[in-house]
Amino acid sequence: MTERIHRTVIVGGGISGLTAAYRLVKEGVGHREVWLFEKDTRVGGVIQSDVQDGVVLEGGPDSLLLRKPEAVELVREVGLGDTLIGTNPKVRGSYIFRRGRFHEIPAGLQVGIPTGLDTIWKSDLLSWQEKSRLLWDFILPRQPIGEDIALGRLLRYRFGNGIVDTLVAPMLAGIYAGDIDQLSTWMTVPQLLEFQARDRSLIRAAYRAYKAQPKPTASPSASSGGIRGIFATVSDGLEHLARQVAERITQYGGVIHTGQAVEAVEAHGPHQYAVILADGRHIDADQVLLAVPAHIAARLVQSWNRDLAEPLEEIPYADLAVIGAVYRPTAFSRPLDKTGFLVPKTEGLGMTAGTWVRSKWDYPETVEWVPIRAFYGRAGDTTLLSLSDDALLARYRQELAFIMGVTDSPEYARVFRIPRAMPQYVVGHKSRVDRLRNQLTRWPGFFLTGSYWDGVGIPDCIRLATSVAHTMRQEWSD
Repeated sequence: MTERIHRTVIVGGGISGLTAAYRLVKEGVGHREVWLFEKDTRVGGVIQSDVQDGVVLEGGPDSLLLRKPEAVELVREVGLGDTLIGTNPKVRGSYIFRRGRFHEIPAGLQVGIPTGLDTIWKSDLLSWQEKSRLLWDFILPRQPIGEDIALGRLLRYRFGNGIVDTLVAPMLAGIYAGDIDQLSTWMTVPQLLEFQARDRSLIRAAYRAYKAQPKPTASPSASSGGIRGIFATVSDGLEHLARQVAERITQYGGVIHTGQAVEAVEAHGPHQYAVILADGRHIDADQVLLAVPAHIAARLVQSWNRDLAEPLEEIPYADLAVIGAVYRPTAFSRPLDKTGFLVPKTEGLGMTAGTWVRSKWDYPETVEWVPIRAFYGRAGDTTLLSLSDDALLARYRQELAFIMGVTDSPEYARVFRIPRAMPQYVVGHKSRVDRLRNQLTRWPGFFLTGSYWDGVGIPDCIRLATSVAHTMRQEWSD
């Protein structure tokens, strides 16, 4: 290629790739072509929703964090604002399942750290020995941290194993599906490093941060778009958002190719790339954006840039499985009075958490059925996805009977498998990301985005993809 063409190719039709494509084409493409390739026959990536008779079972993420407004803003921008709902105002918090029964999570936690000891003393979640170990936090010297430290190492030193294994690890597993003893503090809960710098005691620093927060008001904030609570979702499934963004892309002149796998990307120089499809076609482009998981991006570039491929290959992932099951109300002998429950790894169960969907969300109408979501998958578990659907469902029913006493068969159930679903922000992740950024500066017209950068949630993916798209559009006028 000797003459620069005007074609942007995006690989990956998850929320990152869709957002980038949408941002690129929304302001007009002129003579430029913007093509998106997705290997599956549907867009959305890990976002997948099963909707039947008004019952929504999310097979991937189910919520949008309101304090990060990028996702809610996108929902409104593509015309789905009237489908947004918040959490159920009548239900607050979730349970921890430990030693055969449910325990309420103590109030006043700041990023999983107690802001005081009164609620901990009153809770029956921890033993007296585990509670007493928290007092060490007030007398132990600061731990040398260096550039980074494993979250588990920091917290076990200050608090002991009890609260870490029982409370903090399950809460973070719901976000990262990770091993707390490998997760990077810098990348997951950097506030703890700030706490440690301010005060020898993490509890005391967390208390001061908690007191300094603005007091909650009865009215929803402007950034939440009128929605109360911490989270929002789309009432007819988050996959609707992905489809709507895709529709807008085509309306604005972009082209989406589903069922088209990309085998490799070749680089012939700055702004000179070739995207190789599985059917053998070569697509020339002056811009390429890989909006795929890190390990896939590594495979696509390994033939021409090992310095870029290596940090991508070093990012581990965890497998996930989500089981959605729908029951009659009579199946439950206890009230579903929280959003659900978390299960510590120390309980020896495969299930990591359960969501009581109808209790969590403020659905506008009452539906006869009661949907439950159960989560499976922990960092390092390589056997999960080798189980058949029948085996996973049998395990789920056995464990739900133990946890909740539910013995009725569900009216129907769905198994969602997500291999290598969650990037693991293990110690050293920041340096890997820095290496990626450094390599990208050497290849004008080549870009990366995705959840493996600096945020695993939908708003994080939308924020980063929007930023990358802005940089790409700036190149169009160069």
